[in-house]
Amino acid sequence: MTTINLKDFYAWYTHDEYIEVSDEVAAELKADKLYEAAHQRRTTRNKAQYSLDCDDGIEYSACLHKPTPQELLDRMELFVHLWNVLNSLPEVQGVRVEAHLILGKSYTGPVTVNLTHIPHILLGGSTGSGKSVLLKLLLMQALRKGAEVYIADFKGGVDFPKVWHEKCRMCFTEEDLRYTLDQLVAVLEYRKSAFKALGCPNIDAYNETTEQPLPRLIFACDEVAEMLDKTGADNERKKLLAQIENKLSTIARQGRAFGVHLILATQRPDATIIPGQIRNNMDFRVCGRADSVLSQIILDNTSAAEQIPKDARGRFITGDGTVFQGYLFDEGQL
Repeated sequence: MTTINLKDFYAWYTHDEYIEVSDEVAAELKADKLYEAAHQRRTTRNKAQYSLDCDDGIEYSACLHKPTPQELLDRMELFVHLWNVLNSLPEVQGVRVEAHLILGKSYTGPVTVNLTHIPHILLGGSTGSGKSVLLKLLLMQALRKGAEVYIADFKGGVDFPKVWHEKCRMCFTEEDLRYTLDQLVAVLEYRKSAFKALGCPNIDAYNETTEQPLPRLIFACDEVAEMLDKTGADNERKKLLAQIENKLSTIARQGRAFGVHLILATQRPDATIIPGQIRNNMDFRVCGRADSVLSQIILDNTSAAEQIPKDARGRFITGDGTVFQGYLFDEGQL
């Protein structure tokens, strides 16, 4: 028999605890301790320690592997179940969760955004990164929760099937867009007066006070660079685009308290396209697969270029460094 101190082998023992064990058990415990010590020395000498924050993305790739068909099915079923549960909540409880939108799942759990605290979202990613799917996922959740959605699409609506045209206000021309933004800013100004009259600081407080709750208003654009690009524009068009920028800036600065939100997406790596007064108010930023230039524009760092594999679709990283896999959204099931 051999006497051992459990404190030497188990971290949860804070005081000496001596027991007698067989020689074989004592030898195994000692061998295991020597192996762990040797492993630590090898990793240190070869600089092989990695954390989930490591810039090369090794562990991110290991943790967020390409999902199997069964995993994709499980994710979709979980999302549908959660969606149905949220939609079945009583009106009072529904008001409390209507501002929460689900984006996907990270290694540590679901990734969500609360429009009450983070009113505007900027999405980025190269072609095929999945940013358009993520945008539609957010917009459909907002619709299901009672929000009014306005979409600017200068491709004639081809990116948004008929179901979107039935549920949303679509803008296909710059003149139509200016009119829509004028209306949104007018609603914002009206809500200022209404909230002031009742002494309510924000839309949540107003909806709890009145018997006629106001919906959140969401303006979205899948390619904001196309919407604001002044290249080759004559003076008349530049004036029109300046008015559009001004309205967007007003919503970006003042929209949070009054329930008016922006969700803008871009794939063009051009820092001059999105004015700073708009971009600086987009508090929640998400980027998919992208080069270092686009990543810098969206996130103010190059994390997306460094941590999102080039063949990853639906993989995103937030401004705080959280990598997640976006939930699958199939328009064919709408």
